[in-house]
Amino acid sequence: MSRHLYEVVAAINNKMKNIRFPTTLEERREASLGFYTLCGIPRVLGAVDGTLVPIIAPHDNEEVYVCRKGYHALNIQAVVNSNMRFNDVVSRWPGSANDAGNFDNCGLKRHLELNDVGMLLGDSGYPLRHYLMTPVLRPQGRQQTAYNGRVVVERAFGLLKSRFRPACANARNSSETGRSRYGPAATCCTSTKPQRGASSEHSYKSILNLLT
Repeated sequence: MSRHLYEVVAAINNKMKNIRFPTTLEERREASLGFYTLCGIPRVLGAVDGTLVPIIAPHDNEEVYVCRKGYHALNIQAVVNSNMRFNDVVSRWPGSANDAGNFDNCGLKRHLELNDVGMLLGDSGYPLRHYLMTPVLRPQGRQQTAYNGRVVVERAFGLLKSRFRPACANARNSSETGRSRYGPAATCCTSTKPQRGASSEHSYKSILNLLT
């Protein structure tokens, strides 16, 4: 499968193109309304976080891909909306990279810095900015506790990994070496909204159906 993975991913991306951050006024209103309904915070366009996706150990710079949990991985950054749909994904950073550094070097951060269009919700690993809200360390009252709306991104990651569990397990347990092929796969996986209860077999079939 790995020999043809890049071609498959490219075909899927050309077919779908549905991972996009809200840019129009209408899209931003819809996104912010969803989060306001969820947690009572206005002007929120998405929740951001990183997750570790296991990969086969690459030949080049192998050590930088070893994550804090001791295996080779990519640190995938993603932003999701209130319905757990992925609308921004960055899959270029090795497992040793941290979430804050990844965000600091992404195009979305620069877009939010230069355009006063809204903000993201992040965890305590991110710096507090006018476009990035982080948790209150000791929340008191309903409004501060409501910040937990950012957990939608953690739930989305959990559903995504359960949906594609065989691929992640095979990469983590493989003893092969070679250039990682799972960076594009992470982007491919986020091309659809995670669904509770969806089997990996159903997920693979749905991806193949996109190409026919």
